[in-house]
Amino acid sequence: MAEIFAKGRWHVCLIGRSQDSLAKATDRIRSSLDEFVEAGVLLASAGPPVMSRISTSIALEQQAPNADLARGQANLKKLLKASLLLPEDEET
Repeated sequence: MAEIFAKGRWHVCLIGRSQDSLAKATDRIRSSLDEFVEAGVLLASAGPPVMSRISTSIALEQQAPNADLARGQANLKKLLKASLLLPEDEET
């Protein structure tokens, strides 16, 4: 999900249990972006800006006050609607 929102120009923070797990997650996102470039659906120049919008932390309590997205499907649907990723008539 972090990749999708970062592509949509949202700044996101991945919260993990360790720096190692966060490094693996960002590596997977970077690999996914590379696959989109290879498939011709993403410009190579788009990758670095997407990655620059993804930060990482192992301290949820420090990042939570700044979160645009709270847990819960209803909040996610509201955010997706605001981002034009869901049709307006979709129920929350």
